Amino acid sequence: MPATIYPSPTARSATAMPGVGDDHDDNIYSALVLAHGGSGLATPLFVGAQGSPIPQLTGSVITAANLPAHYLTYAPLTTMIQQSGMLGNVIGDYSIRAIGVTIDQAAVLSGTPRLWGATAYEIVDVCSKSRIEIKLSGKRRILGPVWSFPQLGGAIGFTNANNTTLAGNSLFATGRRIASRFEVGRQDTLTVEFGTDAALSDTSFAGSHTGQASLVWVFMVGTARTDVR
Repeated sequence: MPATIYPSPTARSATAMPGVGDDHDDNIYSALVLAHGGSGLATPLFVGAQGSPIPQLTGSVITAANLPAHYLTYAPLTTMIQQSGMLGNVIGDYSIRAIGVTIDQAAVLSGTPRLWGATAYEIVDVCSKSRIEIKLSGKRRILGPVWSFPQLGGAIGFTNANNTTLAGNSLFATGRRIASRFEVGRQDTLTVEFGTDAALSDTSFAGSHTGQASLVWVFMVGTARTDVR
């Protein structure tokens, strides 16, 4: 296993023990909302902190029924960013070893999907039209279509019970493994640009509603180094 390398911290807490760090596994993640008609680039992820609005990439107004409360405002469920635009001393310096994209799935009751979350149709549509680009202080680190970043968790597999099809971004929650890890300093600007090169479409469920909103997480697994106090 390769050694973990971190940037030299440029701003340590005044109460930190000099020259000593605490290594531990941690997750960093941020989310956005996609819906019917969304195209182009969304507001970059990992910039908005907890309490700020979750970015949306949509082509039309989404009804309130299609946007539950946890789709509206960043909370610990949808981002770990507490300081806008940086990991800060709470997360510390970070070494990324895997990246995944997870698409929230629509629950189904008696064959009828919930008004929010993606059905198998929307998941395939997002995977075929969307891409992410990860940048560190404005420099590209990796670019690829969403399907090249398998999910790191979430519902996977399929069933025919109650006329339900369950799908995910890959049937194996492995994420995209990073052989040449890249490191994020606590004051570096980490951003993820999520874009679509063709307008997203949804099933519309025979005209009963449009704008099926789906929450999408960009999720990274790695090792963090925080200060010892």
